[in-house]
Amino acid sequence: MKKILAALMCLTLCLTVFAACSKKSEAVKAVEALIENLDGSDDALNAAYDAYIKLSAEEKDLVKNADALQEAKQKSDDLKNLGKDLSDAAETLRQQKLSGSVQYSDTLTKAGELLEKYNALSDEEKAKVDAADAVAKLQEQLPAITETQTEAEKNAAEYVKAFRQVHPDETVRAVYCIGKRDAAGDFYYVFALTAGDEKDPTAYYATARSISLTAADYAANADRYFAAEPVSTHDAIKNGNITLDLAAVEALIQ
Repeated sequence: MKKILAALMCLTLCLTVFAACSKKSEAVKAVEALIENLDGSDDALNAAYDAYIKLSAEEKDLVKNADALQEAKQKSDDLKNLGKDLSDAAETLRQQKLSGSVQYSDTLTKAGELLEKYNALSDEEKAKVDAADAVAKLQEQLPAITETQTEAEKNAAEYVKAFRQVHPDETVRAVYCIGKRDAAGDFYYVFALTAGDEKDPTAYYATARSISLTAADYAANADRYFAAEPVSTHDAIKNGNITLDLAAVEALIQ
């Protein structure tokens, strides 16, 4: 009798395990079918991915086309991230507008790379990126911003040249700039620079406001455009806080 009961219990256990395995097999097959029928739409991808992540670890290992699902998911995420990056770049450039700087150059380079990546996509992929407005803004902004940066460097060159005429014994260590518009909407640059020896490079700080003045204009009005005595870092940041590429500025000095 005991042998019969043991046999029945064993049979019951086997049937239970078989049923469980059969159920898992059906779940795996269902996921594989969803992956095979991916049609490029977000709905199909989301359905397949949601079904896949609900599987147990053992079942996931049995999905023969799991790599195809992961590849499709990664591509979808990349397109969404590209859309966000394009929007962020457009907003960053809007906020940095009118200031030529090293930081600005980095943003311009990144924006150009993002646009190149976007333009290489198919029309279907571009629709998924969903960044047409940001792309239009970037394409409109980039040429004008590049021109503004060039103008900022040219004006900074005049400023540095004049500073050397007024303070021939000082060595310029860095030059700063920020572009602004006044209440009337007129554009002007705020320039600032640090100078001094290597041991004390911020020993001298000069500030100026400019609307495309020449070195001669600066030098003739040194009291207005250059501090007679060193000023604090706080005043420096307040007057001009975007670092220009000094080498690029130097190259423009005649």
